Order: sequence, then C-alpha cells, then structure tokens
Amino acid sequence: MEERTYVVTGAASGIGAATADHLSAAGARVIRCDVRDADVIADLTAQDGRSHLVSQVEAVSGGRIDGLVAVAGIAAPSPLTVRLSFFGTIATLDGLRPLLLASDRPSGPGWAGSGIPLNAVAPGVVDTETAHRMFLDDPATREFVAAAMPQPLGFPGPVAAIASLLAWTAGPDNAFMTGQILYADGGAEATLRP
Repeated sequence: MEERTYVVTGAASGIGAATADHLSAAGARVIRCDVRDADVIADLTAQDGRSHLVSQVEAVSGGRIDGLVAVAGIAAPSPLTVRLSFFGTIATLDGLRPLLLASDRPSGPGWAGSGIPLNAVAPGVVDTETAHRMFLDDPATREFVAAAMPQPLGFPGPVAAIASLLAWTAGPDNAFMTGQILYADGGAEATLRP
C-alpha cells in the first residue's frame, strides 16, 4: 500500500502533536502545521497566514494529500478563538480541498458528494498543556470545570485516545462515515443530556 500523506494543524502540541505522532508511527507522511515547531509555520488567525498555509502545504505535498486533521484551535472567551477555531478551520478546509480531491483515496475533511468524508471529534476536557494552563492547574477552576463537564470515564481525558480517534476518522478504514460529531468526552455528553 502506498504511503498516505496527511496534514495536521495545531501539530506543535497537545492533541495535534499526538495525532501527528500517531499517524507517523503508523507509517504515514505527516505535514505538521502550527505557529511554531512545524513543517509549515502559519498563523491561522490572519488571512495572510491562512493563505500561506495553503500555498506551503501545496508546495510540500506536491499537490496531493490523502487526509487532513484540523486540530488548531483555542477555547478562550476571545475574538481570537473565532478567528482561529472557526475562520482558520474553514479556510484550511476550503483551501486544501483541491489537494484532497487530487488523491485517489481522500479522507478527513471534505464533502460527501465529492467522496471525501467530513467528521468532527468533540473531545471534552483533555490532559493537554493548554488545558492545564487555562484551568486544570488552578484547583478552584479545575473543580468548577469538572462539575460543569462531568466526565465519568476520567477527568481530564487521555490525549492518546483522542489522537487515535482522529487518526481513524482521517484514515483509510473510515470509508463510510461522514457528517458526524463524535463525542469522545469521557461521558460528558451522555451525562449532561441523558
């Protein structure tokens, strides 16, 4: 089987880094994208950065990718969150879609009518550096978040489990699921909305 090429945004740390490592360990070629420590350095909060990511991935990949895992994002009450987590993600999906269409076996993001599955993973609170910095390291904030997001299977959740799921959704074994939100949140969704 020919080596698959993936793009992972947010690949310098946390879930993105773990997903890129998971894919690499499985024998894939991974183009890591982030604002630091990556193959493609790009700031997805700005239009210029989004355009730069697309042009650089096109150059590095040779014009074809087999999967995209868009992990870059933050969860802070700030306009930066919308610029990165929403507009940055949409621009990445739209900009890299032609490279996915160039593959004879695309997966990850896209549109079902084009034969490219698009799914999302909702990870809940996961044991990342960012989560620690934002709320896990402060005992009062940690207690508040744990009460608001009850995760009976573990709080915070394991990064490796999310990385494995993301890799599967973008991999060749997922040829029949699209348009889904997969809650890998330690049971938070099921607990809050029984």
